[in-house]
Amino acid sequence: MRSLTFWGVWLLLALTVGAGAFVYHTRNYTLVSGGLPPERVVEMNRLKVVGYRGQEKAWEIESAYTWTGVDKNTGFFEDIRNGTLFEKGRVVMAGLYAHKGKGDSQREWLEAEGAVRADVYLQRPDKIRYLNVACSKLYYNSNIRKSIAEGAVSLNYEGSVIDTQKAEINHENNEVFVPVGFSLHSVRSIVTAQELWADLDTEVTTVNRDVQWWLFDADQPDQPSTTLNCQQLTFLLNDTSGNEVRFNGRVKFIRSDHEAFAGRGSYQDGKGNLKLQDQVELVLVDRGTVIHARELSARIVTADQSLTEATFSGDVDIQERDKALRSERGAFYRKRDMLELYGNAQMHVHEFRDLIRPESAERIENPTVVSALRKPALLMADMLQLERKTQNAQASGNVLVIQKEQRARAQHARYIEAEDIIELDDQVSILKDNGEWISARRVVAHLNEESFEAIGQVETEFLLERKRQD
Repeated sequence: MRSLTFWGVWLLLALTVGAGAFVYHTRNYTLVSGGLPPERVVEMNRLKVVGYRGQEKAWEIESAYTWTGVDKNTGFFEDIRNGTLFEKGRVVMAGLYAHKGKGDSQREWLEAEGAVRADVYLQRPDKIRYLNVACSKLYYNSNIRKSIAEGAVSLNYEGSVIDTQKAEINHENNEVFVPVGFSLHSVRSIVTAQELWADLDTEVTTVNRDVQWWLFDADQPDQPSTTLNCQQLTFLLNDTSGNEVRFNGRVKFIRSDHEAFAGRGSYQDGKGNLKLQDQVELVLVDRGTVIHARELSARIVTADQSLTEATFSGDVDIQERDKALRSERGAFYRKRDMLELYGNAQMHVHEFRDLIRPESAERIENPTVVSALRKPALLMADMLQLERKTQNAQASGNVLVIQKEQRARAQHARYIEAEDIIELDDQVSILKDNGEWISARRVVAHLNEESFEAIGQVETEFLLERKRQD
């Protein structure tokens, strides 16, 4: 064995084979033959190794121990202290640390194992940003410009951390792909799913399959204020409208004061705008109100994630206690605690009576139950307002009240829950048993007694049948 030692000066040893080469910089090196020609095995300590792709630098490794095997294009490293990877003259990864690794200049790949850490450089027009990577094993291939991280993977990008078992990094497009289950932690939220794709240039992230998203308030970091379940979730960053989240597939949106279900929707965190589409269901938890519609838009207070108002349209169907409301469109206002319906608005009072079969209802003798099972009444109008606390309602425009065979019409009506009556005024008329319409100043429909009372009769309308002439 021959040994050469040089102290206090830098020594350059270059080994070149074909398209690949290693250059070793060190203050101290030992050349060991081990029975082979000296150029077949090289062992060095505390050195820097540089791999070249033609005339371009491909990677640069600082390690405590390095050697080449039979193939002089391949280097083996131990205790990697600092490593840098290059593509077309620019840094794509730096600060590489690992217990051991190996690289091939000719085939342009590098592999690191054991407590791997590295910083991926993201070249953007405005500035360079960094993706911090920690994992058990990291494989980098310059030919396809990708890195694969495996085993206890942690990716940190500007405060958002992805924990998973496998991730792929596309250095050319600055994209991250996670093909397995993961959790994504940010300042105010946690997301779990089975797949993730992120474009770090546009800052668009899409997660797929069995998605769960928890949103936390600053004053209650241990208790989520919002929970979202769906099959696909996309995060968009917009500097003008704030962060936007789009979701698809069996959407379930849960907050302390309301729950929502839909086929798809979106939410702007900065403005608190929630939009839902496709078989929408909104449940107002405080009074158990259930709203069905094709589309819904709502405003959310960012501070406590409570719902302040909502508008809905398309086959609107609302269940409010013993009342069923239907219309073409409507709205809910938290401050006034009111529901408003527009366009062929209908309110069915005592709608739950249909839950008991008629033959069973006839045998019930309890007066309270009998009163509750009275015949439902229908209130129709162009516009209808229902106060959720008192359950009183106001109706205007082409009002029609129907109970059993009785009918009354007007331009305005109000329903009083405590008295269980509907009062009609403004151009009022009532249909009598003989088919005549009686005009009156006011009509009171006593729903409990199933009777209509005309007050202040003015005139009677007659239907005259013209005789046929032969």
